[in-house]
Amino acid sequence: MSTPEPPSAAAPASTTRRAFLAIIAAGLAVFVGLGVLAAKFPSTSTTAPSAAATTNTTSTTAVDQTARLAAIQQSAEQLRSVSLGHPVAVERIDRQQATSLIRRLIAAEAHARRTAATDDALHLLGALGADEHLQTLQTDGLAAQVAGLYDPATKKLYVVDGTAAQATDSTLLHEIVHALQDARYDLQREVLAPRPFDADGESAAQAVAEGDATEVQTRYLQSQGVAGAIGELGGALNQLSEVPADQRRLPPFLQRSLEFPYIRGAAFVTTLRARGGEAAVDRAFRDPPKSTLQVLIPERYLAGNRPPVAVTLPKPDARAQRVLSTTFGAADLLALGIDETVVRTWRGGKIALDRVGRRRILSMVVSTIRPADLARALRRTLPRQAQVRVGRAAVSVRIVG
Repeated sequence: MSTPEPPSAAAPASTTRRAFLAIIAAGLAVFVGLGVLAAKFPSTSTTAPSAAATTNTTSTTAVDQTARLAAIQQSAEQLRSVSLGHPVAVERIDRQQATSLIRRLIAAEAHARRTAATDDALHLLGALGADEHLQTLQTDGLAAQVAGLYDPATKKLYVVDGTAAQATDSTLLHEIVHALQDARYDLQREVLAPRPFDADGESAAQAVAEGDATEVQTRYLQSQGVAGAIGELGGALNQLSEVPADQRRLPPFLQRSLEFPYIRGAAFVTTLRARGGEAAVDRAFRDPPKSTLQVLIPERYLAGNRPPVAVTLPKPDARAQRVLSTTFGAADLLALGIDETVVRTWRGGKIALDRVGRRRILSMVVSTIRPADLARALRRTLPRQAQVRVGRAAVSVRIVG
């Protein structure tokens, strides 16, 4: 007889997502904003930043830093049309303290059984190498790169002291936007509340929060002009230069997963703001998109926040224990490297991992309007042992390892 699904089963890519809200922004979002600026000012894309161009990241005195943060918060409030009513609580920490904080945040989100199941699923999908483990990659990579973060649990903005690793103005602004979001929408209990059996919905909500902060950050960078953009780029490159080369690289699946809420989320929020102003963005926080497909195609969300097509996973084999069960969405297909034209045919999906002794069995079902195309893409992408079957309106995958 099969063992029922445990209530803690969760998604391959969902572990520590709420911690990522605060942490990843310090390292990635500045490059997203600068990428938009590069399109507006292409002539600056090959210009090497000078030392003078990075002066906005240089710390002098505590008074200077307080004034700097106050000015950045004022810009964030004006651009986001939200007033916090008081200065954001700030705590300055050193690199060692930042590393400890990140480890604590990731550990708080982790669950031993779920983390092991997540690793197994990612290995079977070919998303992680044999020697790679999700939690280690997260901890080591982020601890080396973080320059500042906002933690919804403590309601504090943590700024890492240092030289080149110090946060740029736009990075701090991004984190302050998260503080504004938290005050207005309660990120931890509402927007980013865990959805153990709906990782794709969780990713969609995260894309709203990160997309909003990145969109505001991009408008801030645009307001700074070319000189300001070069200064920000210099600060970002200085941050990156201090990170060991082996910690800058993530497996492609994880890299794409981390980029999605910033890049696609910013495009989603930009569309909402263009169509309905701040009211439309507020609505997305109150009623987040139900799938990452709606983030990818904002018109689907604007036409009505409809749930994905329900799919049914096969039951566990006899004597098997289901240790992972959740939704598998458009963002996950993109992270696997599936072409976006095929990803846009997604209509619903689920993934599960079962264990029988040391044997692991991954099952996945994806509803799509072009099953033959998706099946071909998955066969090219997944490991050779993956069994990919085509149905009338869905594709099923089984991988045993």
